[in-house]
Amino acid sequence: MTDAEIAERQQRLWDTGDDSCVAPEGFEDIAAGGAVQLRQPDGTEVSGVIGTGVWDSDAMSANHILGCGFPFTVEGVALLEGDYGLRIAGGDEPGWVVSAGEIRTGPRIILG
Repeated sequence: MTDAEIAERQQRLWDTGDDSCVAPEGFEDIAAGGAVQLRQPDGTEVSGVIGTGVWDSDAMSANHILGCGFPFTVEGVALLEGDYGLRIAGGDEPGWVVSAGEIRTGPRIILG
């Protein structure tokens, strides 16, 4: 992200209070309303939905992350020990591995 893009986003936030954002080029399929599937350690899968991208959330600021964060909600997740596979936007295989600890604290998709 260029300095000009950062300045533009900061000005929009200041002017309008709008801190929404979209995924960068190459990740256009990650958007509000998109599908999320979570493969649990026991092999079962549960589905959810991606929320609106948020520029510079409190969690991102606290961790010094600059980019567009995508919260998501998945209902019916079993809190099991082991790794979870996270698949975004209908991919064939999980694109990310998420630990049980990250599941408990609420993982986000961060695209810079």
